[in-house]
Amino acid sequence: MHNLKISNQYFENLVYNDSFSEFTIRETVFGSLPTFTLSFQDENKEKMRTLNELTPITTLFVIDEVEYSAEWVIKSIDVSESTDFFVANISGCLNKFGYYKNNQVPYCSGTSQEALKLVAENYFTFVDDAPEPQDKMNWLSFGKTDRRFINDIWRNSYIPDDFTLIAVNSNNEFIRTSLLTKLEQGAKTFFSNTDYNNGTTYLDAYPTASSLALTSFFGYPSVRDIFHEVSGSLEKIEINPEVIMTPSNTLNQSPDINRVVLTPLFQSANTHVNYQKARIHNFSILSSILTNSIMVYTDVVCPLGLFDLFNIETNNQASERRTFDGLYITTSITREFLPTGAIKVYYEGTREVSEEIK
Repeated sequence: MHNLKISNQYFENLVYNDSFSEFTIRETVFGSLPTFTLSFQDENKEKMRTLNELTPITTLFVIDEVEYSAEWVIKSIDVSESTDFFVANISGCLNKFGYYKNNQVPYCSGTSQEALKLVAENYFTFVDDAPEPQDKMNWLSFGKTDRRFINDIWRNSYIPDDFTLIAVNSNNEFIRTSLLTKLEQGAKTFFSNTDYNNGTTYLDAYPTASSLALTSFFGYPSVRDIFHEVSGSLEKIEINPEVIMTPSNTLNQSPDINRVVLTPLFQSANTHVNYQKARIHNFSILSSILTNSIMVYTDVVCPLGLFDLFNIETNNQASERRTFDGLYITTSITREFLPTGAIKVYYEGTREVSEEIK
């Protein structure tokens, strides 16, 4: 039982368990704020008048005897009147809306790790277990929002042979980690479509996408020139995306596309020496690990957070589903709170190809 409690500054019990039909929290990766949707009905007109755009609401719920609270802000609301009551449909995000519109840090001198921390700590608790990057420079954000500045820093951060991962969760934490860090930590839990009666979570999984959209831009072998301002020289970079997470020798690529020649990039004297290389490297890895997605549904609470790895183990007799087996990296978490007190959780995992992961 989640014992969900929703309130605002006017009503301690804005929504009762028997009055809402939907309350959902969704977390995604790469710096976006967690979002929520809420649908409920009530006969109290005064309650409806307190629900306006950019006004906060607070949620409190319990999972495994642990309390979780968060403050959200309403971004859109639709109220309709029925015969005996009003129906409200609300959507919003974590109450850190300034992250999308403010510019708290105009510049930062240091590594991308230090720059991310400086910006993020204006809004969130900074949680970091990634290696130290090699990208010290003056990071400038003039005319950019903090959200856009965060994205620019992450895009050009440089950890040799690794890939920086960032996310914001509903616990108001800004997470900085890396792909190799998560691979070294291994899977936090595993799902199965067979009940082994040993704590294994039953699996209801289905593939959601096998998209080649990102891959078509960044995931193919390509050539890119970088013009260096200081030396005046032209450096030719050959991009050969490699499989990092799975034992497959090839990525999901169309055989009709050969090596691509991309637009040249400019390497300024004011940036770190691997600024443009980092951008190429990061987008190449990003395009590959997001290619194949799978959605796992469970009504059992699992110790999974964003970027944690989970393992899928299907029944050996279901041979057609064996290609789903192996590890995935968690790229979104959706928690659906039901009026009955139950919680449904949907974990989206991604990886490079439809084969078992290392």
